[in-house]
Amino acid sequence: MKNSNIRYFNTHTEGFGYLNGLKEIHPKPGQNFKPFLASTFTLLEGNPDSPKKKYIDVQIVGEKLSEFFKGYQQQLNCETPVFLNLRLADLNADVWGEPGNQKIKWSAKVINVLYMKVGDVVVQLKE
Repeated sequence: MKNSNIRYFNTHTEGFGYLNGLKEIHPKPGQNFKPFLASTFTLLEGNPDSPKKKYIDVQIVGEKLSEFFKGYQQQLNCETPVFLNLRLADLNADVWGEPGNQKIKWSAKVINVLYMKVGDVVVQLKE
């Protein structure tokens, strides 16, 4: 039975920080997924003079968003700082390491760009 009124529980997180590099992930033989873009987002929290940093492995989802970021691939893969306000979904924390020395690996999907500054230039975003 198909129900067009199905709703989902979604949690979205917004944060400011820096996107570090951009790479295209392609399936290897035997893998079954569409290629996607990936990066690391350095989320900043707390006092801007000495913020805490949280590193989040992110996937760029959606064709329009992927094309948008591809336009800034050169800046993202060099020394030019790219400061953003991103909306993230599917935030996950995976614990890894030996007991007593465990760490958290954060991951999420980028679903929207709310603000972007490349170097000293603010990028005018479309609605």
